[in-house]
Amino acid sequence: MKQSIVRFRFHSPLHLAKGLSDMDSSFHILHSDTLKSAIFSCALELYGEESIAPNAVESKRFFEAFQVSSAFPFNQGEYFLPKPDGLPAQFAPQLLHAGDPEDYKTGKKIQFLGLGIWSNVVQGQIAPFDKKHLSPNGAFLSVSEMGNNVFKPEEVQRVMIPRAYAEGTDTNTFYMERLYFEDGAGLFSLIKYDESVYPGIQQKVEAAIRLLGDNGLGSDRTTGNGLFEPEFGLYIDLPEVSNPTHQMALALYCPSKSSKIVLVSALPNSAYQLVKRGGYFANLADQALGTFRKNAVYMFLEGSVFALANAPEGSIVDLKPKQIAPTILDHPVWRDGSGFFFPVHLPHLNEPITTFL
Repeated sequence: MKQSIVRFRFHSPLHLAKGLSDMDSSFHILHSDTLKSAIFSCALELYGEESIAPNAVESKRFFEAFQVSSAFPFNQGEYFLPKPDGLPAQFAPQLLHAGDPEDYKTGKKIQFLGLGIWSNVVQGQIAPFDKKHLSPNGAFLSVSEMGNNVFKPEEVQRVMIPRAYAEGTDTNTFYMERLYFEDGAGLFSLIKYDESVYPGIQQKVEAAIRLLGDNGLGSDRTTGNGLFEPEFGLYIDLPEVSNPTHQMALALYCPSKSSKIVLVSALPNSAYQLVKRGGYFANLADQALGTFRKNAVYMFLEGSVFALANAPEGSIVDLKPKQIAPTILDHPVWRDGSGFFFPVHLPHLNEPITTFL
């Protein structure tokens, strides 16, 4: 099954913030809600509010007209997807029964599977496991030997100057992790369009992504971080999975009200992680909003698998705080949790695993 993708080839370092209190580390994937909001912001910049978001209904329709997965690493011709949660027991049983605790830790440390191995795993097959095919940091497993880690993390020292700076005011130093991608490496995202919902959506989204590449992704864009060149018209081959036992999330997922009852009944045979999404308003022309935090919402993380025959329905939620007066902010603050699911066959996944990040 061919699936359309867009690739991001970075020509400057990237920092994907986990929060102001955790600047010394970066997310290693670009979450789908961040990517989608960035595309929406660039579409507004290109086409204007009257065209993209004249009202709340129209702005939400823009979000509903296309789906993106989170952006995962690629290296040369190898595409990496997240290892399904709860997988180790059926993924590499030879490690569990070898009697060496270090081998078990090796299997647990793997975060991403090359597309060939991932395709075997999601069809319920035991993946061939060879330590020579691990990346040096143990996070990536490919069908061939890996000589690099796809990206190199580097910590740099930064100085924070208070906004209301005055003589005698103390500055603060902190460290920030930046990701440098190897030659031929970057991130990619699966993408789907629905022209029946929003005619011309593909053209507008691709134009917005091109502008996003010039503006930059992540933190410290004003110093040149996160600049990339997008590549469109590309596809990857995903397997046709017969008799799926679970649905795997390839994007952040926030259940809709109608799907919560069905989802709760599926959790005993599911494996998942939760992450809190929210944070402060950023990049605003009106500095008065900079002190406000968006409402927070928990979402299921990429790699979560649910014991469902069909993909559950997700939601696009409004994180606008109630205490902000309409005179300050008169539009919704959408966060996309509609999800991007792929059917998988994991018959041995019997114990629920939950982690909060």
